[in-house]
Amino acid sequence: SVAGTNGRSASGIVSMPKQPQLAQVSSSMEIGALVRKQDIFSLICMLRSQNAEQRLDAAMALMRFARNVDDTKPDQVRLRDEIHSSGGLHSLLTLFLRSSNPSVKLIAALAVAYVLPASVVASAQNIKPQVGLKLMECLRFLSTIQSTQRIREEEITSHDCSRAAALGLTTFWIHSLEPMLRSIQQKERMLTNNGNSSSSGLNGGGDDDQAAQLPPNLEPRASSAGSSIMGGRQRNRTFANQRRETAGVQELLEMAISLVIRFASRFYETTNQSNGKVLKQSRGEDTADTVLLVEQVCALEAARPIAVREGILRVLVEWIRGSPEEKDGGNKMKSAAVLALRHLTSIKDKYMAGWIHSQMVSSGALPAIVALTNDIHLTYPVRLAIAQILSSLCIAPHTRAAVVEADCIHFLIDLLYEHGASEELAMFAGQALLQLAAGAIQRAGTLGTNDKELLGFSSRERHDRILNDIVARGAIASFVAIALDKRGKLRMIAIETLGVLSEDVSPNRGARLQLCEDGAALALGRTMLDCMRRVDDAGGIKFGDEDLEQLYQALCALSNILDPNYNYEGALSRSTSNPDAGDTPRPKSLLVNSCLQAIESGGLKSMLRLASFPVVENRLAQLVEETCHSLSLLSPYLLSTEIASNGLAGWADQVLEVFCYIVQNLTAGESDSDDFIDNMDLHVSVLQGIGALAKSAPLKVRIVDRILPYLIRAKNSRDNTSVSNSASHAFQSLEFAEDEVAVQTAGNNANLLSDWFCMQRLFVIQAMARAEIRQHLVETWGEAVSQSNDPGYPKLSRRISDRSRGDISYASFSSEFPHFGGDETSEKETQSIIQEYEYMFGESATRALSNAPSLDRATSTKSTDGLLSQQVYPLDSSQSETSWILDHARALRDDSSNECGGLSNHVEDLLNRCFPSSLLREREIPTRVIKLDSSYNFRAILMPQRRYFSFRREGLLLSRLCDKESAALSDPSDAHWTLNFTNSSFAGEFPESLVQALYMCPTICGLSFVGNNHGSGDSELGMERTSSMQAKSGGAEGGGLLANLVGSLPPWIGNLTFERVLDDRDMKALVAVLETLGRLTGGRGLLTQSFVAKSSPGTRATGSDVQAQGRFSFFAVRHSPELSSVAWKSFFNLIGEPHGSRRNEKRPLSTLRSLDLSGNGLGDELCASVLEIIHDKDSGCQIEELDLSGNRIGAGAQVLDVLSYYAQAHRSSKLSGVKVRGGIWQAPLHTLCLSMNGLNQGKAWLEIVAMLKRDTLALTSLNLSSNGLALKEDDYDSDIIVSSLLKNTSLQTLDLSGNEFHSRTIDDMLGQLENVAGDKGLALVHLADNTPPLNDRQLHQLDEISRSSRNIMMQRLNAEKEEKKKAQELERDASVRFLGGDSTRTMTIDDRSETHQEASPDRQEAMPPEEPSADNKITVLFSAPLVFKDSSEALRPFAKLDFEMERELLWQCLKEASRDIELSFDSATHDRLLATVSKRCSCLHYSGHGNEHYLPFEDGKGGPNWFEVEDIKKLIGAQEGSVPFRFVFVSACFSGLAGETFAAAGVPHVVCCRQEFELKDAAALAFTRQFYLALAVGHTVKESFEVGCKAVRATPNLRDAEQEMEKFILLPKDGNHDVPIFDAKPVLQWPRSLHGSASLRGSRFKAKVAGNARFGELGVRNMIQDDPSPSPPQFFLGREVDMYIVLNLLLVKRLVSVVGEVGVGRSSLVCALCHYINERKTTMNQVKHIYFVKAKQGRSKQNRVRALVQRLLKKLVESDIVNVEDVDKEADIETLFDIVCRSLKNEKAVIVFDRTDLLEDSDEGNEFPMLLSNLFRETRNVRVLLTARETLGIPSIGGHVEHYYRLGPLTFANSVRLFSSLCPYMHTPSDRRRLYNKMVANLDEAELLPTDPGISSTVKKQFELIGNGIPSNIEKAAYTISKDVLMSLLRTDDNGD
Repeated sequence: SVAGTNGRSASGIVSMPKQPQLAQVSSSMEIGALVRKQDIFSLICMLRSQNAEQRLDAAMALMRFARNVDDTKPDQVRLRDEIHSSGGLHSLLTLFLRSSNPSVKLIAALAVAYVLPASVVASAQNIKPQVGLKLMECLRFLSTIQSTQRIREEEITSHDCSRAAALGLTTFWIHSLEPMLRSIQQKERMLTNNGNSSSSGLNGGGDDDQAAQLPPNLEPRASSAGSSIMGGRQRNRTFANQRRETAGVQELLEMAISLVIRFASRFYETTNQSNGKVLKQSRGEDTADTVLLVEQVCALEAARPIAVREGILRVLVEWIRGSPEEKDGGNKMKSAAVLALRHLTSIKDKYMAGWIHSQMVSSGALPAIVALTNDIHLTYPVRLAIAQILSSLCIAPHTRAAVVEADCIHFLIDLLYEHGASEELAMFAGQALLQLAAGAIQRAGTLGTNDKELLGFSSRERHDRILNDIVARGAIASFVAIALDKRGKLRMIAIETLGVLSEDVSPNRGARLQLCEDGAALALGRTMLDCMRRVDDAGGIKFGDEDLEQLYQALCALSNILDPNYNYEGALSRSTSNPDAGDTPRPKSLLVNSCLQAIESGGLKSMLRLASFPVVENRLAQLVEETCHSLSLLSPYLLSTEIASNGLAGWADQVLEVFCYIVQNLTAGESDSDDFIDNMDLHVSVLQGIGALAKSAPLKVRIVDRILPYLIRAKNSRDNTSVSNSASHAFQSLEFAEDEVAVQTAGNNANLLSDWFCMQRLFVIQAMARAEIRQHLVETWGEAVSQSNDPGYPKLSRRISDRSRGDISYASFSSEFPHFGGDETSEKETQSIIQEYEYMFGESATRALSNAPSLDRATSTKSTDGLLSQQVYPLDSSQSETSWILDHARALRDDSSNECGGLSNHVEDLLNRCFPSSLLREREIPTRVIKLDSSYNFRAILMPQRRYFSFRREGLLLSRLCDKESAALSDPSDAHWTLNFTNSSFAGEFPESLVQALYMCPTICGLSFVGNNHGSGDSELGMERTSSMQAKSGGAEGGGLLANLVGSLPPWIGNLTFERVLDDRDMKALVAVLETLGRLTGGRGLLTQSFVAKSSPGTRATGSDVQAQGRFSFFAVRHSPELSSVAWKSFFNLIGEPHGSRRNEKRPLSTLRSLDLSGNGLGDELCASVLEIIHDKDSGCQIEELDLSGNRIGAGAQVLDVLSYYAQAHRSSKLSGVKVRGGIWQAPLHTLCLSMNGLNQGKAWLEIVAMLKRDTLALTSLNLSSNGLALKEDDYDSDIIVSSLLKNTSLQTLDLSGNEFHSRTIDDMLGQLENVAGDKGLALVHLADNTPPLNDRQLHQLDEISRSSRNIMMQRLNAEKEEKKKAQELERDASVRFLGGDSTRTMTIDDRSETHQEASPDRQEAMPPEEPSADNKITVLFSAPLVFKDSSEALRPFAKLDFEMERELLWQCLKEASRDIELSFDSATHDRLLATVSKRCSCLHYSGHGNEHYLPFEDGKGGPNWFEVEDIKKLIGAQEGSVPFRFVFVSACFSGLAGETFAAAGVPHVVCCRQEFELKDAAALAFTRQFYLALAVGHTVKESFEVGCKAVRATPNLRDAEQEMEKFILLPKDGNHDVPIFDAKPVLQWPRSLHGSASLRGSRFKAKVAGNARFGELGVRNMIQDDPSPSPPQFFLGREVDMYIVLNLLLVKRLVSVVGEVGVGRSSLVCALCHYINERKTTMNQVKHIYFVKAKQGRSKQNRVRALVQRLLKKLVESDIVNVEDVDKEADIETLFDIVCRSLKNEKAVIVFDRTDLLEDSDEGNEFPMLLSNLFRETRNVRVLLTARETLGIPSIGGHVEHYYRLGPLTFANSVRLFSSLCPYMHTPSDRRRLYNKMVANLDEAELLPTDPGISSTVKKQFELIGNGIPSNIEKAAYTISKDVLMSLLRTDDNGD
């Protein structure tokens, strides 16, 4: 009954009943009886007895009941449970705590330990911390028992005590303490989530997964103030209770853990015995409890720090070490220890984890674990745990070092191999290796080379060992395999590890090399592809975190592998040192193979898609940035031959598309400011990729087309050096070299740069076309040529497909036609380009790109508004150019010429652009017939389609292009050069600037202007057509300017074409100009017939031919049907006038050899008029070729009448076949084109064909195609045709294409022609596009006829060639006799030109040139001082003078005259004038500045030497005898007084300008040219002066020509000027001897001159040496004072620096100074050589100084200062510079080091001053000129102080001048003058700088608007200013508003 009242107390232990009365229990009852009765309750009551023995016995009984329990026996279990339910545990615990008897205490403790498991299980989590502390004290007591005790005949051992305590503790931990801890942690977390608690009372956070599942508590609802207060009090009590409970639990936890460790350590206690250490082991059944307990403790995060502190690690280490004799039990404990350690190392608190990991290292756990790994019987869970332990320990640096020291890496790598069997095992091993590698890479990067030990765990050797082991033991291959085969986290680890290893840059280890060899790129690419597939499956642009991370890591790894700066060579050299290593590929092969893997795996495809994604978030932006970086590194390898050979080169184009798309996004909506760059790294990556791809010929075009403006902006980005440098590299890849004159001329103008690029690319395309033309000719004429050379040569088939036969044919052509192979364009270069296009866009590339990503956004960049849209086919788009080249490749490979012997369609299209007139084309590039003197070497410059207001800058590009291309030709005159304008309009100063450009390009001999039915092309300036232009019915805007232009053209322009550009008004102006030229050239023998190049059939009018201005050999006015008949008749009168009053009078166009009037719709009457003039014997017309196609002749009655009259009057004997009296005259016409005239309306065409009989019409070519001519079956007309052809011997080509000849009729015609074809010269009969078409038999028959005719024709040509050769030999012998002193013979210019072509080198060598007499010498003195001093002694600049045009003009005049006259140039100083006087040359030409009172000469230092008129008179009068000069020409404004002074001094003839006038350039140009040309050929001074004045009057584009003419005066006015100045003999070549010129120094220069006459001429004109430096910008101005200061510093100091901010013009100033010095080397004796070297910035900072020295050495080698054999390219920089110093030891030289600031951040930057020091010490007269941002900052360099000049901005006036010169809206000089006058209204502010205090606010604003005086900013402002802003500047009032 008492037991039934038992209940549970608040403590959680079963409560005791009320104290039983002792009276109710018999005091005599013994304990034994109670035991027998199993009266548990009474025994419990006896525990409170006053008798100690009874308490002992009762406790002993209860202990035995609790101990001897068999769970299979219910009675025993019941008794144990009754002890628990009756409160026995509480009573026993009280007895233990209160008893002082050791025996009682021991027995009570044992009883508690035995009862505890059942009690804990029953009460679960209801045990309070206070009770738990008492229990722990009891268990601790048992653990202290060390010996066996005997109590009541019960032997109690220490083992029994320990076992009981361990069992109790284990049960208590599992069922009570651990749940209690979790409950408290959950409560704290819930309170924290509700904001009621901010800290936790226990270490750690418990089980996060379980906590995450708990719902958050809701906030208490506060309905009133009172409830809120009560709620707050309740919460406060809760907090207090919680804190007390937490403190109790913490103490209980620490006691429990301490006790656990005590028990665990008991298993391997050591005792010292005599035989050594013996381990005392517990029984196996005792191990389980302790092992389980240890595992449980280590598994609880809150317990781990306490356990470590209490020494658990020492215990676990001892477990792992174990005993060698132990078997299964020991393995179990080892496993348990490893598992426990795994728990300890996986703590989440990083701070606590670091401490625990450190304790683990210090406890020696790692060596024990390593020893354990050697056990081959190690189970999988243990190995997994070890891997997890090592993975955790590899996080922190110090523990990571311990892992390395313990040599755990090998075990981890071995585990990695098992990735196929266990992903979990491989994951932890991989994680550990990842941490080790990352740590090693990171620490290695922070340690210097001299840091042997930064800390104990950071030695470089240790880090090297980590990476060496990982790389050497094959871990990379395992990671690659994992990345290929696995997914999820394991792949992520593998990818990240590959990325980390790729950061290792040590060549000794070769990690990147191993990555390449093991196929890392393949794994990385596959990873990217899988990630992108998941994105595609998700739809849209949705990346998971894991995918983002994998993509980023893969991209980083790939970027590192492809890093071009890595020393793969070093890695390979070390790998090949291994004797086991096989053949090792080269670095490029490895990287290319990686590129292949990236493509094949889909990685490149994934990168392209990634890069094309729009950036919507920051993470994606970083991903796109890294993608672009990877693509930029991949780009150069995409251009390799290996990639191309696999058909994958097309991917490079895809990459470029993505770059273009990114550029489009980067610049979308951006202004033109310099700060348009936001993401610098992205810009740099894109630019580096573009720079790599720009080395590909196909991609160059696309880059120029789409992103050239962006490249220019990036290159000019001053605040972003990396961006600017990357853009500069891209420019170099595009071959826009900074030293190239054309690139400097174009500046930042994208249109001009694209023009320059397209001009050069078009020449390459034309070279391809020429190759195809030659192939076509060889195929067509090869058999005929070969048979003519060797009659026994076997007949070839129609198509020469065999290569050897083709070679023989080419050789035959070269022997027969010396000019045939004159194309020096490198065949290797063109073949390389063709191959690149086929690789990238051919069929194989197209197939390979079939799986390319759909880049809709990227491909949208392929717009039609790129820079190429202004160009002409085939460069009007990149697609057109690609198609053309691919078609060309197929034509060369497949022989695709058409069946009628024509060229391929793409070549035809190109030639139609190059030669708008088919007549001119066939004359220069005859493909239907072959001509002896044809070279097929044409150069057509197709200008862009735009509106031209000026041609100044384009002209400089053109001049540079001509010089550059001519230098590559052995004979520039052998090529036909033409300049074409298509679909363009003209205004402003275009005519004048074009003429000036043509004078600088004497190779150009043809001009064509072709309009378009759809209007002109896009304007460069974005301007629309004017309404007046739209209102015009015909012609093109500016047609009148073009008409006037004709009158100013240089004399070498012999071919003119106008197509759809002229209307009636323009034609009227053209006729007037030509008539004026005719009157000019007809006056008093100035330009007599001797000046007109004699043109026989087939002769080309090239720049080398000598002819008069306005004398054209070819003229075309095509497709101008709007011209009236009146206009046409006036034009025809220029050709000749039959039956008129002016018969036999030379007409302005009487020199024409070819006339193209096609497409004009002239009609029968006008066509008859032209033919009448041509066929009139007395008209003076010399036209040999006439094109009248497309002129609606119709029935042609009048045309027929003209031809019939000619036949009857002059060819009657030919017509009738009967010889008659009287002479037979043959009209010069031999080519007539009458196609597309509707001749089917009558029979005129048949009559014309009939006149071919007996060569009545001695035509060689007749074109009747597309006339609708019909010949029916059995038509008699066919017999007329055949009969005429059979009796004709002159006709070579007959074109009957596009007509309607019956098939039977064609059979009859071909049959008759075939029988007699061998006797005729008809080379080609065209019947293409006939209706019906020709069948195969007819085609073959036609081909056989043509083949036989070609053989006959070649025989005739050979006979003509032999006759001509004999005639030329006779003529040459006569010329030699004449030049040798036979003055009785006269010789024309024509004779000289022909003689020169055939002159034998041996004969020329046999005739040493005589020195011209003093009477035949011209000395030209140029004076251009830089500054002068005003009245206040301030330096003032002289206006800049450009002598280049004047020099070129004088040169061309004497070249045209070809007289033995010496022309020399010099600077105008007092000494040089004295030298000229001493030489007593006949003619002095002074050119320079003019003044009313002085003639400013130079003082030799850039200043003026003022020559007063009296000084000139004294100088000339002081000469003994006669006056030293017979003639003086003063070419200076206000030169009247100087001219009068020369005249007063006795000079008999002086030409100058009136003193009060200033000359215009156009007037001076016209006068000087005509005057000197006339004077040179022997005309008198008076005649020459009159002709010069007439030339000024006749200048079409010169306003007030009469007034300009009157400015020239001839002095003395009363003198006798009717005398010649020169009496010079004609010469075969002028200049007569290039080799004798003192200006040609060096074998390299001489070699060029020997092979290139044109180059030699330029060399002579340069006077001293080749250009010493790049040319300054075209509009270099306003720096005269700066140049003067720097020049005078350089003349007296050896080290001078020009410093200033970027863009201020340092390089331009130095370039201009070098040219200034170079032109005055005769007066500046301090300098004999100038070497200009520009520092360039490569991608790497290495070797920049070395590269600079190598460039200097190259200059010295070219100047023959250094022998190339003495230069070892592999030598160190000191050795190379020693060579420089030795070679310049005694030289007077200036070395310019430009942009030396680029050397500052280079690896060798500190070596540059040392090199300069050596240079100054080793040489005597070498001066150094530097440009940089700042000075070197070194007090003394080689004993010399650095003298610097800081270059500042331009003045306001000069800034306005530069702005107006550059601004594309300023079209004419008047526009520029107007802007200047408006902006510089206040002259007091003209010379102010932006920072000057006196500047007004208005001028300051204007200054800022146009660039603040910084030239680069001014240029940018000029090209970016809007038209509205510019107009506002022009509207500025007098106040500047």
